[in-house]
Order: sequence, then C-alpha cells, then structure tokens
Amino acid sequence: MSTLERDCGLLWHPYGPLDAAAHFSVTGADGPFVEVCDASGTAYRLLDGMSSWWSVVHGYRHPVMDAALTAQLGSFSHVMFGGLTHGPAVDLAELLVTVTPAGLDHVFLADSGSVSGEVALKLAIQYQRARGRDRRRFLALEGAYHGSPRSARCSSRVAGSTPTRQRRGVSAFCRA
Repeated sequence: MSTLERDCGLLWHPYGPLDAAAHFSVTGADGPFVEVCDASGTAYRLLDGMSSWWSVVHGYRHPVMDAALTAQLGSFSHVMFGGLTHGPAVDLAELLVTVTPAGLDHVFLADSGSVSGEVALKLAIQYQRARGRDRRRFLALEGAYHGSPRSARCSSRVAGSTPTRQRRGVSAFCRA
C-alpha cells in the first residue's frame, strides 16, 4: 500500500476537511526543491515556493544547518524552555541582542512565525494593561496571513473571514 493510500483515513491535514486526502507524497528534498510522487506513481521535482510553510527559508539539506542540527542532536534534541535554559539558546540571544537597536535587550524564542505573532499580540495587550490602558486594537494587512493561532488568525483578513464586531483582545476581523 502506498503512502498516499495509507494517509487516507488516518491523517487530518491542516486547513482542509477531515476527508480530504493528500495529493502528493514527499520522497525527498534538496535546496529549494521537493521531490514528490502522485497517486499514479509519477514523480515530480517541484520548487517549494512556500518553503514548507515558511520553515525552511534556507532550503532543504543546507550543509551548515544540517551540521548544526546533527551536532545539537548529539547533546539533546529539545528542551522545554519553561524554567530551564541551555547554552545554544543563550548564545543565540546574545547574538540577537548585538544586532538589534539599543533597548531591545530581551529575546523571546519561538518555534514558528505563527507563535511569534501570537506572542507579540499578547505582549502588546499586556504592555497596555500594565500602563493602565485598555487598548486592544491592532493594525493588520488585508489579505495577509498573520499565523494560525487564534489571535494571529483573527488579525488576518483572508478568504473566508468577514469583518465582525470588535472582539475583546482580538481584531475586528475575527469570525463570531
């Protein structure tokens, strides 16, 4: 049984109905390209213009990235950051602080752009509350994608979303 056949009925793919099947099975990737196979077994080499949902902006199998990931896996693959730290995180934070404007001296590490967008919205709300202001409106680009978590998704006005009343803590473009 092929990967596509095995996928059908088992996996629920993001942004689709439960019964939507995958159209291609990824068999490899290198640089900006992915190698895929369709249900008939036909292979294609495609330019991944979305960079696997923006997570491989440097391309697949980048030698510097692969070497860093391999070295890190030799120590530990993941650390829950709540209350813990580790050298690579501190090293990255120190580097980021040196290349940002003065006053930006704290770093929040996130595992995706969606999470970073969500955290930025929540930090902005918390900042206003700490100053005694009830400011919760955000400027968003129409037709832009701002992430998949609730607040970020609600600040995106993309196909399928319609303006609604202002909702507490989220943008006016969140569905009721």
